[in-house]
Amino acid sequence: MSLASGDTLHVLFLTATLNQSEDILNLIRNSGTPIRGRTVASHEEFSQTVRESRWDAVVVDPGLDNIEYRTLLKQLSHLQLDIPLILIPAKVTAKLQDTALNEGAAAVIAADHGPSLMHTLINEVRHLRDRHQIRKLQILLSEAEKRSETLLQHSEEPFAYIQEGIHVYANPAYLKLFGAKDADELDGMPVLDMVAAESQTVLKELLKTTDTVQSPEIRFVSVSGDDSFAASAEFSAILWEGEQCLQIKITDVPGQAPAAVAASPEPALNPAPVAPPAAQLYSEAYLREHLDKAISDAVMHGQKSVLIGLISHSRAAPTAEQQALSISALISALATSEQVIPVGGTVRDSDIALLIPLPEGVQSTEFLNAVQQQLTALLQQQSIVFSAGLTLITQDSRAEVCLQQVYDAAEQAEHRDSLCYSAEIAATSQAQPDMEALLSDALSNNRLKLMFQPLVSMRGDENEHYEVLLRVNNGHEDVSVGEFLIGNRVNDELKCRIDRWVILNTCRVLVQQGAQARKTRAFVNLCGASLADDSLVPWVRTTIANARLSPSSLVLQIAEEDASRQTAKAKKFLYQVQASQIRSSICHFGCSLSHEDLLKTLKLDYVKIDGSYVREMTENPGESKELMSLLKKVHASERKSIVPCIESAATVSRIWQFGIHFIQGYYVQGPLSAMTYDFSEETEDQ
Repeated sequence: MSLASGDTLHVLFLTATLNQSEDILNLIRNSGTPIRGRTVASHEEFSQTVRESRWDAVVVDPGLDNIEYRTLLKQLSHLQLDIPLILIPAKVTAKLQDTALNEGAAAVIAADHGPSLMHTLINEVRHLRDRHQIRKLQILLSEAEKRSETLLQHSEEPFAYIQEGIHVYANPAYLKLFGAKDADELDGMPVLDMVAAESQTVLKELLKTTDTVQSPEIRFVSVSGDDSFAASAEFSAILWEGEQCLQIKITDVPGQAPAAVAASPEPALNPAPVAPPAAQLYSEAYLREHLDKAISDAVMHGQKSVLIGLISHSRAAPTAEQQALSISALISALATSEQVIPVGGTVRDSDIALLIPLPEGVQSTEFLNAVQQQLTALLQQQSIVFSAGLTLITQDSRAEVCLQQVYDAAEQAEHRDSLCYSAEIAATSQAQPDMEALLSDALSNNRLKLMFQPLVSMRGDENEHYEVLLRVNNGHEDVSVGEFLIGNRVNDELKCRIDRWVILNTCRVLVQQGAQARKTRAFVNLCGASLADDSLVPWVRTTIANARLSPSSLVLQIAEEDASRQTAKAKKFLYQVQASQIRSSICHFGCSLSHEDLLKTLKLDYVKIDGSYVREMTENPGESKELMSLLKKVHASERKSIVPCIESAATVSRIWQFGIHFIQGYYVQGPLSAMTYDFSEETEDQ
């Protein structure tokens, strides 16, 4: 069971007694695995300890009075630290196990099951090592891709990438060869439009290739259509930005000398940026490039950095930028040489960011506190009002998360009447709220929020369709409520009350939006507990009547998992729904073993396919047979199909021929705060 030779485990313990931690250490040592441990006794000490040193796992007794494991998980998430947390309660209950695993714990093992704990701990560390190795490989792959792209841009050979017969990329040599002014002129143009009629049959066959083939001579046509030339081309199936596509390299162009790529000087992978004038800032792209490099240095070399986000509360943007540059110069004494990077326009136009590598030999907490103290003093001296947020960049950091955290922390500083606030302080001070208590309070005080995501018809349906989504603010941000209503995290009585609140307020929105005139239908998701509520459908019928809406304005949507587990109740419930002329739908369809039986048993108007089918097809474009087969069954049962998770035009083009009724996803439109999507554009496109 031991790890690689010389690989020592570093485990952090939060247990009732020191002896309990020592027993675990001795058990693992006796198995032949080197291990070192440390105990901490508070959330503050935990936050500081995990920042200062590398830890492979955290072992926690959930019965401690002063420690809440949910807060520990929240701290790890906020600090962007990938460290498995294992709970060792005196007794494992199904509720604790279910709740803890849902919250993000790696495992729950009874404290007296020493061998199980040992095996689990070592396996989790192995998985952690694998994740770290994958991150390193991803960085190496990213660098190789950047190098490849740079070489491609500077190549004298004409290259283009084709997806579904459409140009998605072309290098400068290709643009020049076809007389295109820039990449935008060629973007989205079918490759068949650039081939003479006599060569199109040959090209159509070549576009189906899954291997590398050399074409016979093809007559190509320029973008303007005025010129043509004959040339061969090499076709290769490749991946481009995670999508399958075809690479075309034009070869043997008459009158064109062979490309001397090897003789050309190799372009620099990361050319040094030109220093900006004193009163200007680097671009957003410059920040993201350096932020990616900072994360890469943390992963590959353990070099941590501090990212600072500054929000200006003044409309005088140029003056604010000049002030930010003066701040960066002043605090550079805390950093290594000239490594402070001032950047403007990062997330919002008026925001500024500073990136400071951690000096060698300095503890991250010490450095972070020093930066925060000096920055606070400097901000007090400025004529422009700023608030600042700080976060630490480690080997587990993600660029987008870091940027969001620093600006969230800066906003926290403003709300707290403070000049400077650290995301790390937020991780220590903000415990994970109890979701049941949060939802109960939000329901009682009418603080739940509805969002509406459109479903676009692929067959010209005259009705406007929206799915109703529920959000609640957890004290930091609006989060989706749906995931918390799964399992035992919220009691059934509260779930049923929330369902009724959503239905009532959806009806109110439909009235306000003029649903009758616009023929709007709203899909409302119901929890499994509502299927057993015999009074729900009569109540819905009365609510619709009081709102003077058509019963068909509402679509009650149940989950396949609930229908499979409570088939008799679901059958009775949906019979009542149909008798009331209310529409019905089932979501996450295709995952249960009995999904075909449900189509035969349940009275349904719509069937929403589980998103996993679309994601699998997107990752493996050739794997569409399962989705196609499932849709055939749905259509044979005379139900209307809904396919979610549509995130790109390429996905739409792949499923276009499947006869789908509706599509949904961020490519179509993300959730809206009101039913304001313009369906007329989609109708015109069709």
